[in-house]
Amino acid sequence: MPNSIFVTKERCTGCTSCARVCPVSCIDMVDRPKEPGVTWRKLAIIDEARCIFCNACVQACDTLQQKSKNKDVFHAITMVKETVAGTHKVDTSLYKGVWCWAEMRHGKLMPTVFELLHVAKGLAGTLKEDVGVVLIGNGVAQHAPLIIEHGADKVYVIDHPAFENFVDEIYARALTDLILKEKPNKLLLPASTLGRSFASRVAILANTGITADATELSIDPQTRMLHATRPSFGGNLMATILCEKHRPEMATVRPMSFPRSAREPGRKGTAVPVSVTPAVYASKTRFVRFEPDKGEALDISTAEIVVSGGRGVGSKDGFKPVEDLAKALGGAVAASRAAVDAGWIPYRHQVGLTGRTVRPKLYVAAGISGQIQHLAGMSSSDVIVAINKDGQCPLMQIATLSIEGDLFDVLPAITQEIQKRRGH
Repeated sequence: MPNSIFVTKERCTGCTSCARVCPVSCIDMVDRPKEPGVTWRKLAIIDEARCIFCNACVQACDTLQQKSKNKDVFHAITMVKETVAGTHKVDTSLYKGVWCWAEMRHGKLMPTVFELLHVAKGLAGTLKEDVGVVLIGNGVAQHAPLIIEHGADKVYVIDHPAFENFVDEIYARALTDLILKEKPNKLLLPASTLGRSFASRVAILANTGITADATELSIDPQTRMLHATRPSFGGNLMATILCEKHRPEMATVRPMSFPRSAREPGRKGTAVPVSVTPAVYASKTRFVRFEPDKGEALDISTAEIVVSGGRGVGSKDGFKPVEDLAKALGGAVAASRAAVDAGWIPYRHQVGLTGRTVRPKLYVAAGISGQIQHLAGMSSSDVIVAINKDGQCPLMQIATLSIEGDLFDVLPAITQEIQKRRGH
C-alpha cells in the first residue's frame, strides 16, 4: 500500500496549526462549504503529491486534541505509510563480530585492510567481540596468515576463479550471502573507488544502512551502536550517523585516515574457507580488461613523499616548480582545494576533507595557507615543510619546518640543490 494522507473534515476546525508546521507548504486552508451546525469557516486540504510524510502536521493536530476539552475535534489528520517487506527491526543480539573487507586489486592485497584492522580492533575491544576479515578473489588464500598476524581472529576466504577480477554484482552477492549466514555486527570497507561502489550494493542487498567516507568511528558503550562520523557540506560540518534498526552497521572508511595495525609474527587465528556457487550469481556486467591511468605516475594516497601546491601557485603553469621538486624527490604532486577549484590541476590530486587523505613521510606544502579542511587531509604526515609568504598562516604554525618566502624562489633552489647533490 503506498503512502497516503487525508483530513477528516468533521474533526478539522480550520485552525491552521497544521499548515504552519508543514516544512514543504503542501497544506492549504480553503473555504468550507456551508453545512448545518458547522461554524468553522476553513478546512485543511493536503496536496499529497507534494507531501513528504514527515508527520509534523499529524503531531500538531493530535497535540491540540490532547489539550482540548472537546474530544470530538482535532486528531483530524490520518497518515498511512507504505510497509516494505523486510524492513522490520532486527534482533541485534543475534549479530556478533566486527568485520572488514580486504580489497584485492589485480592480484595484490591492498594495505587499506590493515588500516581497517586498526579501527576494527578498537571497536571489537569495546564490544568484546572477535575481528573478522572477508577475502574475496582467486588464489587469495595465501594472504590469510598475514591478515591474521595484523589482528584478524577469523579470515573468511572466498577463493574461486569466478572472482579473478572485480565485478560489483558478483562480489556483492557473495559477501551478502556470507553476511546473512554469519550475521556480523559491524562491517567496515575502504572508501576506495572499488569500496565505495561495492559497499552500497552490499548495504541494499543486506537490507541495512551505511555511512560513507567515515573519518572517525567509535562505539557507544551503553547502546553498543557504531557512531560513524563523516564530513558533510563541503567539510564545513561533521555529521555522526547511526543505524539503529538494522545490522550489520556498515561504514566505508577514508583511506589513510588511520594508521595501519601492527604486525605480530606468529599470531594465531582461523582461516575459514567459504564454498560458493558463482553460477547462481546473475550479473549484467562483465570484466573486459584493465587499462591503467597514464595521467598520474604516482598515487598521492600511497606516496611516501608528497609535494603540494595551493592558491599561491597562481595558475596552472605555477605548478611547474611543484612538479619539478616532486620529480627530484621521487614523490607525488598534490594540491589544495583552491587550486583544484580554479582548474589548475585535476581533482585526483586534491588533499583534504573533500579530497583525499595522505600520510607520507614528507609533505611539502607550497603556497597553502592551511585551512582546517586541508589540514584534516595531511596533518598525520611524519614531516611537514611549509613554504609561504605569510609566516603567520595556520600551516606555517604547525609545520615541522617553515620557510617564509616566495615559493617561486624557494622551490627551484631546493630542486637545484637536490639535483646537484645527486650529480644531475
